[in-house]
Amino acid sequence: MAELAAAGGRTVWEEFMDLDELLTRIGDHADERLTYQMSYPLPR
Repeated sequence: MAELAAAGGRTVWEEFMDLDELLTRIGDHADERLTYQMSYPLPR
Protein backbone atom coordinates (compact mmCIF):
# COMPACT_ATOMS: atom_id res chain seq x y z
CA MET A 1 0.00 0.00 0.00
CA ALA A 2 2.94 2.33 0.71
CA GLU A 3 4.21 2.00 -2.86
CA LEU A 4 0.78 2.82 -4.26
CA ALA A 5 0.49 5.87 -2.03
CA ALA A 6 3.98 7.07 -2.96
CA ALA A 7 3.31 6.62 -6.67
CA GLY A 8 0.12 8.63 -6.44
CA GLY A 9 1.52 11.29 -4.14
CA ARG A 10 -1.05 10.46 -1.47
CA THR A 11 -0.89 9.20 2.08
CA VAL A 12 -1.25 5.53 2.90
CA TRP A 13 -4.39 6.40 4.83
CA GLU A 14 -6.00 8.01 1.75
CA GLU A 15 -5.26 4.90 -0.31
CA PHE A 16 -6.66 2.68 2.42
CA MET A 17 -9.87 4.73 2.65
CA ASP A 18 -10.41 4.51 -1.13
CA LEU A 19 -9.81 0.76 -1.07
CA ASP A 20 -12.21 0.38 1.84
CA GLU A 21 -14.88 2.35 -0.04
CA LEU A 22 -14.44 0.19 -3.15
CA LEU A 23 -14.65 -3.06 -1.20
CA THR A 24 -17.72 -1.81 0.65
CA ARG A 25 -19.48 -1.03 -2.66
CA ILE A 26 -18.62 -4.50 -3.95
CA GLY A 27 -19.85 -6.16 -0.77
CA ASP A 28 -23.06 -4.13 -0.57
CA HIS A 29 -24.74 -6.24 -3.25
CA ALA A 30 -23.06 -9.57 -2.57
CA ASP A 31 -26.25 -11.24 -1.34
CA GLU A 32 -28.08 -10.36 -4.56
CA ARG A 33 -25.21 -11.64 -6.73
CA LEU A 34 -24.96 -14.88 -4.77
CA THR A 35 -28.72 -15.43 -4.97
CA TYR A 36 -28.59 -14.93 -8.73
CA GLN A 37 -25.64 -17.28 -9.11
CA MET A 38 -27.28 -19.95 -6.96
CA SER A 39 -30.37 -19.89 -9.17
CA TYR A 40 -28.35 -21.83 -11.76
CA PRO A 41 -27.66 -25.37 -10.53
CA LEU A 42 -24.26 -26.88 -11.08
CA PRO A 43 -24.11 -29.64 -13.68
CA ARG A 44 -23.54 -33.11 -12.28
